[in-house]
Amino acid sequence: MNLLEVRKMCEDKMLELGAGSFWYWDVGAFVFAGDETTVSVSGTQYVTSDRLIARNDIIRIDLSPQNEDTWGDFARTLIVQNGTVVDQEQVANVEWRAGLEMEDFLYEELFRFATPQTTFEELYYHMNRVIEEKGNKSLLGEVKYFTFEPHISVPGSKFGYKKENIYYFENENLMEL
Repeated sequence: MNLLEVRKMCEDKMLELGAGSFWYWDVGAFVFAGDETTVSVSGTQYVTSDRLIARNDIIRIDLSPQNEDTWGDFARTLIVQNGTVVDQEQVANVEWRAGLEMEDFLYEELFRFATPQTTFEELYYHMNRVIEEKGNKSLLGEVKYFTFEPHISVPGSKFGYKKENIYYFENENLMEL
């Protein structure tokens, strides 16, 4: 199966389940595999690859269904081994399993830390400290692209704001894609 087929299956299923449209540039499913799973791209520039899923592969699917004024946002990383999607405990690739375990760890920490009285600021600083403890000494210039995507709200407002852009460096200058 190729990634175009996976995208179509995901989008068809969301429409079958009640989505009326897709809120992110009319792309219902962003689908990446292998080394493409690190790609961060704007919906205006996203093109689903016709890449075939390998017998042993890593796949990232990010869904954006919409039903009237309700938007969904759901992403998962799946591991295929010997042609079958496997549970995390069965993942043989050490790097992939470690990445999935780190995501689990961050979500466990979210559930441990967050209360109705936790401010967004407290959660932000706490989770950043947790990530810093795990460490990531990679330089921004070592990657081709990176995102910055704060999701904020003004105190007392019922509205949220999110601006997400993809950035890269060109001749030592930060550029927006």
